[in-house]
Amino acid sequence: MSQVKPEVLPPMKDTSALHSLRVYHQIQQWMVIDIYPLSWGWELHHERLAPTKMRQAPAPDHLMRFLKCGYTTTQMFY
Repeated sequence: MSQVKPEVLPPMKDTSALHSLRVYHQIQQWMVIDIYPLSWGWELHHERLAPTKMRQAPAPDHLMRFLKCGYTTTQMFY
């Protein structure tokens, strides 16, 4: 079995969509157009804006069986 290099995997659709929303929001801010950030790829985290995390799994199920990072969801932070 060969190793899967994460850097060669394409971005998930969810990640790309959330990034595009944040880019659009940033452009609107530069143009001094005030839009609600929580509708455009941002969420509140400890009373500050933070990027919305992807909602999909980071890799297809058949690859996730072979991946292990050692972190739990409670250990992950912004």
